[in-house]
Order: sequence, then structure tokens, then C-alpha cells
Amino acid sequence: MLRRRVGNAPYHEKRAVYSQSAYTLTRQIPDMAPEEWTPALLERRQQEMARKAVEIWRIDAAGD
Repeated sequence: MLRRRVGNAPYHEKRAVYSQSAYTLTRQIPDMAPEEWTPALLERRQQEMARKAVEIWRIDAAGD
């Protein structure tokens, strides 16, 4: 499991593991935050993931 491999390691070590992830979203982290992971970058990632979720899981509430 990726999380167990990186645990509380410094970000520069995590970045190397993230870049090898099987998950595209995780592999994007080092490009998004090449030097450090900040609260502002976390917020940006959360917003991007929320937008993607809305696109993927659309609900047709008026469909009945």
C-alpha cells in the first residue's frame, strides 16, 4: 500500500513514490507541487477533484 510506504516521510521522499503510483491522480502530485505540499495546493487539488467527480458522476434528478 502506497500510504504505508511513505507514511510520515519528508515530502521529497513521498514525491518520488507518488511519481511511480499506479493512480494517475497520485502521479500528478509531484508536477503540481515540485518543491513542497502546501495548504493552498491541497485546496487546489481538492477543488480539481471535486470538479472531476461532478463530471464523472452526474445525476439526472429530473429523469423520472
